Amino acid sequence: MQISRIAVSDDTPDGRFSAISHGSGFIKFLVPNLRYVGTTTLPLEGKLAPSRMQSHSNMTAGTTFANPLPSNQVTGFRTTDTFDMCKLWTMSIFRLSETSTPAASSNDLIGFSHCEDYDQDSVWKSVHVVLSSDLGVTWTRPVPILTAQDRQPKHGEPAYNGGLGDMAAVWDNAKRRWVAFFQEVGMIGLGIAVSTDPRGASLTWSKYDPLNNLYSSGLMGLGYGHPDLASMPGSNPTLLYDVLEKGWVIVYHAWQGSLAWATSTDLDRWSIPQFLDELTSSGSLVYNYPSLAGNISDTMTNQRTNILSYGKFPHGLTEARFLVTRTIQFRTSQPPILGAPELLL
Repeated sequence: MQISRIAVSDDTPDGRFSAISHGSGFIKFLVPNLRYVGTTTLPLEGKLAPSRMQSHSNMTAGTTFANPLPSNQVTGFRTTDTFDMCKLWTMSIFRLSETSTPAASSNDLIGFSHCEDYDQDSVWKSVHVVLSSDLGVTWTRPVPILTAQDRQPKHGEPAYNGGLGDMAAVWDNAKRRWVAFFQEVGMIGLGIAVSTDPRGASLTWSKYDPLNNLYSSGLMGLGYGHPDLASMPGSNPTLLYDVLEKGWVIVYHAWQGSLAWATSTDLDRWSIPQFLDELTSSGSLVYNYPSLAGNISDTMTNQRTNILSYGKFPHGLTEARFLVTRTIQFRTSQPPILGAPELLL
C-alpha cells in the first residue's frame, strides 16, 4: 500500500483528520482548517490539491449559527461571543446522508469542532457543532454543545488554562446516536458525551458514565472520566469501526507522550488501554494527534490493513513536528501490527 506525499502546513497535524468520499476519491480535512480534494483509493492516501477551508476567522460577523446560541450563563463562557474568536479545529466531519439523516443532500455535512478562547495569557477550550451545505467549502458559525463544569474566568479575574476539548465524535448506527470522546481539564481519563439529535444540536448532549449509568448536562455538567480508560488518561482520540470484528478501536495520545489503544463492542465499555508498539515516548520524543482511516471511510473499515497518521514531536510538544503515516493491522485480542513509517512532507 503506497502512501503518497502531500504538502502540509508547519502546524499540521494539530488534531484529528477527517475524510469523506467524493466521486472516485475523497475530500480530506486537515486541522487547522485545510481542505484537500483529490482522487484517492483511501481517505488518507493520494496527492491532493489543497484549497483553504473557510473557518470563522475568515467569515463575517453575521454568519448564521448552526442552531440557537445558548447564553453564556448556560455555557459558562466569559462572554456570549468570544468562545471561537481565536481558533477553531473541526476534528470530526461526516456526510449527514451517511449517518444520522439518510434523506439529507449528499452535499450536507456536519462537523464537531474544538474551539479555543485566549484571554489574559490563558486558553479555554470547548466543543461545538457546525454545518455545511457545500461539501465543507463554507460552514456555519459554531454553536457550543460541550463545555466544562467550571465557569470560564471573566476578564480581570485570575486566569488559568481550562475547559473541555481535544475530542473526536462518531455516529453510532446501532443506537442511533452521536458519541463524542473528549478531555476535560481536571478529569481523569477520557470522557464520553452522547446525543440522539440527528444534527447534534446544542442542549441535546449529555456527559455520560456508562459504567454507573449516570448523565449530566453537556453544558457545564459534571464530567465523568471513563473508568475503563482511567488507567491511561490522555486526549485527542480517533476511532474506527471494524466491520470484520464488529467492534470499535480507539487510539489516543496518552499523557506519557505515547499513543495508546483499546477496543469496544458498543462504545460504552472498553478494554484496558495499552501502548502501541514502537510509538512510546522516550526522552523528549512525543507522539500526538493520531488519525485512523479505513477503506470505507475515516471511521469504518472492512479490511485488516488500515491507515494511521500522527504527529511526531522530537523536542516535546513544540511547533517542530512531523506528519507520519503508516499502515496498521488490527487482530482479534492481539496488539495491532504497524507498517513502516512514511513522512508526509
